[in-house]
Amino acid sequence: MAGHPTAPTRELGYLSDVYGVSVQYVDTLEQIADLTWPLSVRTYAQMRHDPQLTAVMNAYTLPLRQAPKHVDPSGCRDEVVQQVADDLGLPILGSDDKPGPARRRGINFNDHFRLALLHLIYGHMPFEECYEIRDGKARLSSLNERMPQTIRDMKLEPNGALKGIQQNFDDSIIPANRLVWYSRDREGAMYQGRSMFRPAYGAWLLKHEAWRIMATSSRRFGMGVPSVTAPAGATPAMVTEASKLATSIRVGDEAGVGLPAGYSLSITGMTGSAPDTMGFIRYLDSQIAQMALASVLNLDASPNGSRALGDVLVNLMLLSLNSIGGEMASELEKLTVRMVDYNWGEDEPAPRVVIGDAGSRPEVTATSLMELVRYGALVPDPALDAYIRERWQLPDRETPDEAVGTDLVPGADQPAVPGTKAPGSKTGKSQTGKSQTPKNIGQGDPTSKDGGTGSPGNGNASLPGQQSTDVNGQ
Repeated sequence: MAGHPTAPTRELGYLSDVYGVSVQYVDTLEQIADLTWPLSVRTYAQMRHDPQLTAVMNAYTLPLRQAPKHVDPSGCRDEVVQQVADDLGLPILGSDDKPGPARRRGINFNDHFRLALLHLIYGHMPFEECYEIRDGKARLSSLNERMPQTIRDMKLEPNGALKGIQQNFDDSIIPANRLVWYSRDREGAMYQGRSMFRPAYGAWLLKHEAWRIMATSSRRFGMGVPSVTAPAGATPAMVTEASKLATSIRVGDEAGVGLPAGYSLSITGMTGSAPDTMGFIRYLDSQIAQMALASVLNLDASPNGSRALGDVLVNLMLLSLNSIGGEMASELEKLTVRMVDYNWGEDEPAPRVVIGDAGSRPEVTATSLMELVRYGALVPDPALDAYIRERWQLPDRETPDEAVGTDLVPGADQPAVPGTKAPGSKTGKSQTGKSQTPKNIGQGDPTSKDGGTGSPGNGNASLPGQQSTDVNGQ
């Protein structure tokens, strides 16, 4: 059959089940009025102050805020990458990312990222881009937040795509192409997203009700119920007087009571079983943590807590964190594309923002470094030397860095590590013809010979028949 089908060039459907210009009524599947936008913003603002939800958010946001963030230069020209990195205040992937001078222009990316993580609470978090023309280039000058509580309406295109937003007390529309819009779990035209707190709403509501019950019961029954008994044959007036005496009793360091002759006082505590309100509150806290894959926060109260279980829960939570980081990086990619389009046109490749893993990195120990060097997976060089000194707070080297790591040949009479090859060599020998052996990381007597095991406790692990060398290669 000759020819090809004609590719569709116009959409026929739409994103929203309400065909209109406002997203305010789109979330028709939400049955709780306080959780429909825009009322949901105020509800989630109250929920974020709950201690357990605060702990959950800290467990999510703090690792993400500490995760490495770079501009990936792959496939892009140096000029483009440098301007994007400068305007965002981010290091370039693969380049030196040590802190430089204080920034005077552009945005504070750490501050922006901290605010962007609020989309986990509210479901959405928009930012407005603003540029300044400097040296003939459009430079990103600000990326200011537009807080969810300030948004009055989200305008939609006829097909349901976001057209722009209106804020309170302002009829002007901020167009969508000027917004960086972080949205969690957006579905269709629900640009308000879905808050991470939504599954915890029921547990949060019941928990605060249980708190009030516990406070009332402690205040009412914490000291027991006082009762005053009138003497036998008491008149109604005497019984009324006994009741007044009982209700007037107060607890205090100097509290006491004086009774007329024939009257008696007793304080009665609760009898029988009472609901385990504290256990119920612990259960609700566990549900709040579980809905966010943060059950590790409740291991102290779990009957099945163990190190292995803790590792599993932490790894599962880290997968969730890294997924969130990837979604935020995708939104930032739209920003970098616009930054490049304004300056070099739509045909210029744009760099991406990369958010690294939020998980904990393997602990770097002297033993792990020694093993990596021993088997040729790591080569001592000035950068490694500087890292080791910084990692273990050792003093700086007095000799130039060039004296470290560039010559890996400990001696012609010393064999190379079995099963390893020198870098750039196919025969296990260097260009000088001498066999290469990685130097050992350790501190001890650099002239001692111990048959390849090193002296106990000195950190050395020399190869058989070799002199052990310290971290300085001396």
